Amino acid sequence: MAEPAQDLTTIAHVYGLSETSLAICMLKAHGIVVVPVGQQHISVAWHYSVALGGVALRVPSSQAEEALEILKGFGAPVRRFNLIAAAFMVLAFLLAGIAVPPRALYLTERSASSGQLLS
Repeated sequence: MAEPAQDLTTIAHVYGLSETSLAICMLKAHGIVVVPVGQQHISVAWHYSVALGGVALRVPSSQAEEALEILKGFGAPVRRFNLIAAAFMVLAFLLAGIAVPPRALYLTERSASSGQLLS
């Protein structure tokens, strides 16, 4: 049995169960250890996925770069704050009373100067 990784880095946040399963399978197929945090909560109460921050995909820090490259090939967008989209979602929530969780895989953004992961 493999030794559990001590230093885990969050590389992505996923809001749909099918996207979570696909991302985990892709990473495991490439030999990358992946720990999904929050997958059980989302599978039981999917409507809380946005409030809980989705499913955080964590990998050992030594495999973070390789994992990000694999998930970029998956077509995952980098998460950036968009004021117009956020305002639209708030307005839609106020008018309809229902928040629709995003169905996507969002990679964490890296600082260009330091190479550190930003959430």
